[in-house]
Amino acid sequence: VVGWAMVRYHYPVAAVVVGLLLGGLLEQNLIRTWQISRDLGYVLERPGAVLIFALMFLSIGLTAFSRWRRKRPLAVLTTDEIGS
Repeated sequence: VVGWAMVRYHYPVAAVVVGLLLGGLLEQNLIRTWQISRDLGYVLERPGAVLIFALMFLSIGLTAFSRWRRKRPLAVLTTDEIGS
């Protein structure tokens, strides 16, 4: 039923499957990091982790910006604004 709804409303099924698979690995590794350091800030001390987080936030931001830009109505200029 969930797969049908995703196809019906144009959600990428492959991206959700990859997210479910990688989400479990991310959770396991975050728990392991917490057990080792007792500080989640420890993750941000690693350049690779900072790069991955930056790419993730950039991707989310660009997606949100492009959707916002597509939904924004186009400005219509009147003859007074054009100068005619």
